[in-house]
Amino acid sequence: MTLNPGYNNIRLEAIGRIQASDFDLDSDKNQLDGIYDDGTWAQTEIWRKPLPPRDFTGESQPYIEAVERLSHGHPDLVFLARELLSARGTGDARRGRAAVLEFSEGRVTATQQPLNPEQLKNYCQQQGTRPRGRLYILEDIATDFVEVLGSHLHVNPSFFAEQLRAVHWENSRKASNPPFYPSMSADGLMFSLGYPELVRFGDKKLREMGNLFCHSNVYRRVGVQRMKRFYDDVGSIRRKTSFWSRRGCHGTWDVGKELYSSKIVDKNPIEVPNLHLYQGGYADFTPWDGWALNDDITLTREPPPRSSMFDDIIFYWTKRPQYCSGQEWPANAAFYMKKIALANWMNALEHVQRCTSILEFHLEAVGGHRVSEEQLGQSLNDIEHLEDMLGAVYRLKTDRLQLNDWMNNNLAALGISNGVGHLDGKNQEDAQDWIYARERMAMWTSRTKDLAPPTLGWVSLVESVKSIDEAQGSRDLVVMGTVFLPLSLVASILSMNADFLPGSPMFWVYPVCSTVFLAAMSVLILGRNAVKFWKGHS
Repeated sequence: MTLNPGYNNIRLEAIGRIQASDFDLDSDKNQLDGIYDDGTWAQTEIWRKPLPPRDFTGESQPYIEAVERLSHGHPDLVFLARELLSARGTGDARRGRAAVLEFSEGRVTATQQPLNPEQLKNYCQQQGTRPRGRLYILEDIATDFVEVLGSHLHVNPSFFAEQLRAVHWENSRKASNPPFYPSMSADGLMFSLGYPELVRFGDKKLREMGNLFCHSNVYRRVGVQRMKRFYDDVGSIRRKTSFWSRRGCHGTWDVGKELYSSKIVDKNPIEVPNLHLYQGGYADFTPWDGWALNDDITLTREPPPRSSMFDDIIFYWTKRPQYCSGQEWPANAAFYMKKIALANWMNALEHVQRCTSILEFHLEAVGGHRVSEEQLGQSLNDIEHLEDMLGAVYRLKTDRLQLNDWMNNNLAALGISNGVGHLDGKNQEDAQDWIYARERMAMWTSRTKDLAPPTLGWVSLVESVKSIDEAQGSRDLVVMGTVFLPLSLVASILSMNADFLPGSPMFWVYPVCSTVFLAAMSVLILGRNAVKFWKGHS
């Protein structure tokens, strides 16, 4: 099982908007000329960009070398091979955590954890009586850990490759990352689940930072909405967790889980102060059992750490194994992994509801005249505000559609994309929770999409009002010209003779003639409008 380094280890670093090619998706400049050029804005070309393989003189690593050979005929392994080879001999090769849970006679025990690569290797090489089942938990993709687990368990390299990239957009032709087919899950023996983890930043300086990335061996971008008038201090990290298992002889089994959480980076990671989980993190999903009514039990009922899925899985298996039931082993070893992922989805849905509700309330307040006339006038005249709002709506819509795609992939991986009728008992109840989350996600996506037409309508209305104002100004100029033209014409004619200058006896001729000309012009204009009016009625 592969996991994600936890939020409390997150460090953020501002990276130039698109460091590899200076392509800024958020910039006002028109930089779309090279949008189809390979790698100009590919997220995996920005961070982390795999380096060429390093010269390695250490101990031979057969599994890593096998992955490199396989990558020549399997494009989905190219990115993984480059990452693993380039990290050999560096600190990145050991950056991660590992633990082993042993299942025997209804008891669950954890090894001394976290294990380093040498300790994990020694454990795998132990002789003698072994427990009935073992759950290996790996956090992050580190070369030395991958070598130990891959060699000992003979893990399909695609299991590790699936973890490397979780991108929003991609235009790289080099970093292939096809997802698992649902049929490749082999009855739950290998699958991956994506889920969002939300963190809340207390530092307002994030408005000025560039793109934020997790500090780890895998690519994870931290999405934060930072528009001028619609700033959200909640960051969404797209996590991924994978499950692999095999059966041994005499009823034994081994399970690998790969998780990823992490620190947030580039070369010099920034420590982020006042970093918290959104709404305190996901809600504890274990049954009620009336424990809160007993003060002694309440005080001793330890909550999950919520620091990372690595720590949370160990906590639930060692502290509350009695709640796991349903599938047969080893598939049942994914029970808490799936529960924690789903709990994070439910926490993310709260944020989805909040963001959409804010925009809905704003539109309803303006459209329903729940604001003062002065505020309404300011809103209608502030085209930049409405354009920012329209941008926020489109960004939220894109985000919701991406989350929908992840959720649909999850249901396919779990074998419940077509419903839960083929399941029974506890399995059906657990699967129904995923269906419920998918339906809620689809509903909020639809509501977010419905915000775009009325927002665009307000922008069009403001533009129309401005056009009417400009037309009114032009009409005022025409009226002024109607008055000024006869006056200036008479003045220019009479100024040729000194007898009509101001103060002269004949000056009275000027206002009389001007009045006659002005009346004539008015009659002509009014007559022309009257003719148009009658023609329109006829």
